[in-house]
Amino acid sequence: MRSRSDIRLLLVLALSYTLLIAYGSLYPLSGWRLPAAGWLPDSLLPGFNGADALLNLLVYMPFGFLWAGHRRRRGRTGLAPVLLLAAGTSLGLEALQHFLPGRTTSGLDSLLNITGAGLGALLATGTRTGLPGWLQRQRLRWLRDDAPAAAAGLTVLLWLFIELSPLLPDLSPGGIRHSLLPLYNGLRNPALLDLPAALARLGLVLAFALALLQLLKPQQPRLRLLALLLAALLAARVLISGSQLTLDLVLGTLLGFGLVLLLRRRETLWPWIGAAAALCGYILAQSQVDPGAARLHPFNWRPFSPQISHGFGLTDVAAQLWPFLALGLFLRQTPLARAGGLLLWSGVLAIAALSFGLEWQQRGLPGRQGDITDVILALLGWLLAWLLSAPQPRPRPLRPLAASQALYAFGILLAASLAATLLIRPQPGNAGQELQVREIPAPESLPTAELPGFRMAHPRLPYPTPRQLDIIRAENPHYLEHLQRRASDANRRHHRVFDAVMAEVLVPGSQDLGQLHAELLELELRWRGNQQTKPLAMAYDWLYDKWSEAQRASLLEKTLDACEYQIRFIRRNQLSPYNVYLYNSPFQALMACAIAVHGDHPRAGAVMNFTHHYWKHSVLPVWRQVMGANGGWHEGAEYVAIGIGDAVFQLPNMWRAATGEDLFASESGLRGFADFLVHRKRPDGEDIHIGDGGLYENSVPDAAALGVELNHPAVYSLDGCPNPKRPQPLSWPWGPLPDTGLCRPGARQQLPLSHYADGVGLLLARSDWSPEATFVSFKAGDNYWSHMHLDQGAFTIYKGGALAIDSGIYPQQYGSDHHLNYAYQSIAHNVITVTDPADTVPRHQGDRIRHIHNDGGQRRIGSGWGLAAPLDLEHWREQYDLYHTAETLAVYRDAGAAVKLADLTPAYTNRLSGKGTFAHRTRRVESLRRAFVYDRVQDAVIVFDRVEATRADFTKRWLLHSQTEPRVEGSEFLIELPPGQDRPGHAGGRLEGHILLPEQPRIQRIGGEGQEFRLGDRNYDDDGAVYTRIAKRDERGRTLEPGAWRLEVSPSAPARLDHYLVVMLPSLLDAGRATEVRRLPDRDNAVGCEIRSGERRSQWWFARDGSQVELVRFDKEGEIERRIIR
Repeated sequence: MRSRSDIRLLLVLALSYTLLIAYGSLYPLSGWRLPAAGWLPDSLLPGFNGADALLNLLVYMPFGFLWAGHRRRRGRTGLAPVLLLAAGTSLGLEALQHFLPGRTTSGLDSLLNITGAGLGALLATGTRTGLPGWLQRQRLRWLRDDAPAAAAGLTVLLWLFIELSPLLPDLSPGGIRHSLLPLYNGLRNPALLDLPAALARLGLVLAFALALLQLLKPQQPRLRLLALLLAALLAARVLISGSQLTLDLVLGTLLGFGLVLLLRRRETLWPWIGAAAALCGYILAQSQVDPGAARLHPFNWRPFSPQISHGFGLTDVAAQLWPFLALGLFLRQTPLARAGGLLLWSGVLAIAALSFGLEWQQRGLPGRQGDITDVILALLGWLLAWLLSAPQPRPRPLRPLAASQALYAFGILLAASLAATLLIRPQPGNAGQELQVREIPAPESLPTAELPGFRMAHPRLPYPTPRQLDIIRAENPHYLEHLQRRASDANRRHHRVFDAVMAEVLVPGSQDLGQLHAELLELELRWRGNQQTKPLAMAYDWLYDKWSEAQRASLLEKTLDACEYQIRFIRRNQLSPYNVYLYNSPFQALMACAIAVHGDHPRAGAVMNFTHHYWKHSVLPVWRQVMGANGGWHEGAEYVAIGIGDAVFQLPNMWRAATGEDLFASESGLRGFADFLVHRKRPDGEDIHIGDGGLYENSVPDAAALGVELNHPAVYSLDGCPNPKRPQPLSWPWGPLPDTGLCRPGARQQLPLSHYADGVGLLLARSDWSPEATFVSFKAGDNYWSHMHLDQGAFTIYKGGALAIDSGIYPQQYGSDHHLNYAYQSIAHNVITVTDPADTVPRHQGDRIRHIHNDGGQRRIGSGWGLAAPLDLEHWREQYDLYHTAETLAVYRDAGAAVKLADLTPAYTNRLSGKGTFAHRTRRVESLRRAFVYDRVQDAVIVFDRVEATRADFTKRWLLHSQTEPRVEGSEFLIELPPGQDRPGHAGGRLEGHILLPEQPRIQRIGGEGQEFRLGDRNYDDDGAVYTRIAKRDERGRTLEPGAWRLEVSPSAPARLDHYLVVMLPSLLDAGRATEVRRLPDRDNAVGCEIRSGERRSQWWFARDGSQVELVRFDKEGEIERRIIR
């Protein structure tokens, strides 16, 4: 029997573990309710889940072990009391789970819990007497029976559990290849070795090995058994746990075994070396950084919350507990153990300080999260070792001086380790700055908004002027009647409330304000909240003087609730100003709400502080970054229409009405955005097909309002002029009325023929503004996360229809196989790919492994790949190395040409490429530069590329996608597109291509029916769902242009450095074209081509390093123009 202190300590551990089970079973301890099913669940046997069953079995094993151990040390035997206690605990918790949302009461769970507790109790009481005869004999033959054996046994068993988890065997050739690939890459390129990870593995393996040797009897072949076990564990990582073998893991294991061989005859040193190895391995492991991670995480103060919500939480618990269990095992076999309780409690303090220091430092390590749970587990491991590995009775007392010296040595060791961890600096940011934890700040943490010109009188939001009211009443009584009919429609709920507010302003006295007030107070804030917040803000502000004092006070409280709901929604969902979600339309609702209530209540201060800060420090800086000086936006198609296309007018309009600050006058990007809306229209009237999107003909709701504000006839007339005979507001909450003077559909003819959206690096150019025009786009800029594809350097060509296209479609299911394997990746775009066959690291989505096809394309970053959105411009800059995907070298535009030179290397390669990450891929591209030329004089497109691969055997492919099958003859190709829909811009077109470099290219055509989206041996059509979606769109007369063919152009022989020079001549299908293209004799440092049409000649020279372009034009008289672009 042990001492009373040991019995009390074990009782504390048993009670603590019981409380932990209750905590985990009832987490998050909130949201209690009586279910619709009543007091009793519908079924006590819900569906079976193997992983849940195993978890329910394992989690109660320590419960039974601790309670049975406590009884045994009090001299009591029998399993029945432990089983009864387990049954009462499990059944009681399962009953309580019935009243928690997201929890399911299960009788099967309780049965497994009781079984697990019984197994744990058997381990505690039957390790010596309760084993079957054969097992008992084997235990006596192989295992020691002294005091440290119990702790050593638990240490070994926990290590085996950690190594074999998560028990996801994949014996397929692909699964085995995936597991071995990092080791293969490391052996092929030793620079991939992560030395700190190898040393961490060395320490932990050495500690495990010494624990195993202490468990085994000396007369047994301990070293041979250890070697076999280590080899089996490495193999098991491949065959059983589905984990990957890396060079650092294998090397650390081999070095650990090598040190054991050196120490095999120095058993007296084993406890000291084992303790040091466990401690150092733990410190190094805690300091590791995922090379693919970019996001920092705040410290988690909620014990066990990550483990409860994670499928492999038990593995994480075991991994955090293990080093300190091993540390305690070894130290209790040293002279330090004679210090007794002094060692125990000084160890508790030192380990708490060490583990907390390490966890706190993880706030500065990308991909890691400091967690108070790990501190608790470290202490638990230490205490378990103390209980299970008490030393043999002292042969002689230790002298006090020696005990204190030994204890001081132990304290110095832990203190030195803690000091070392404090010297670990946070990982430097991608732009050379230290990354900081990023969360949208809470309102109470922000400074007071300084708004000296704020309009305190109501109404503050944009509001109809008396003249506008007179115009509507006089010229559009139909609108007023329609508004009142909608306001009286009880089936329209919050829409009815909005219309009722508007109707009361336009037709005073038309609404029952008492009923309207009651309905406003009954609005239930849900989902994004904007549909309830907007009418509340309008009603409070616009009808301020019409409410009684009591009505106004209650409506103010309700509106403040809505404001705070919007803030919580934005913060909880970490909405980003780079993403459409914010502008559709939680932020417009918040701004209206903040303006309406500002200064009217103490709670309103925090609301305005948050809104002002988010507007000034998050939204506007991002707009300036993305829109640049010339306007533009990174999201495509309908995301412009339903997001920024609303916000770009509504937010500055509300802000000006309340504060007097006129951002329309001060922000050049807003006028440039209006230009961008016009220039992004193709000759057929659709928006350019770029990024995620499928509704290319959608109108931008606030384009006309923006046109009035900026006196911009082209954008005002973009989607047809608003009806001037029936004037109504052009924006929310109120915008200008239609302006007949701006209705000039031909106004775009006065705009330049090209537009450069500098913020997104998008060049748009056309031959003229007619439906028969040539229209081209070239994209080479940075990545802004939201709904962007991996298509830097991509171009499109349109004439009589889409000739060189952005292929694939935006499927109904975001993240489907078609979306991520094809349409989102570079393979679906007119870019260059460089393929390394070893670039097959899969994507980890939580506990799921998903293999994405190796297309040879650009780094996988953005909203589709699991990377959290940047929360503001500063946050984006901190991750600059991730999001920087192109460098603009030169842009030139005049009446005769539009040219852009770009360095696209960052889209393929950054500092993390080649480090074994999924997102940043292998290192395949050392340099890639592309020059894009639209020669308007010759109506020709020229693309020059300089591509330097990391290795000569990496396959380069120059891609061109089309809707129809290309015809190839030698180094030339022809794409013909028949006339399409009966609407302008679809007369049919042809694209004649001349591949001047590489010489004697290998040209492969891929596509055709059933092979439109083929990669390797698979066509990514989402099992036919893509064709169904295409057919539905075709029925409406709006094709998605998914594409059916692609050309892949490769050099004839492998080389690290290759050049491409391709000239493409678009024309209408029925138009003859007599244009000659030839390659010019090479200069020392340049390659060139000549395009001749009649007596006009254009020569384009491209520097071999991609740094400049030279243009020389001739007519019948000789040279007429010479220009160098760089």
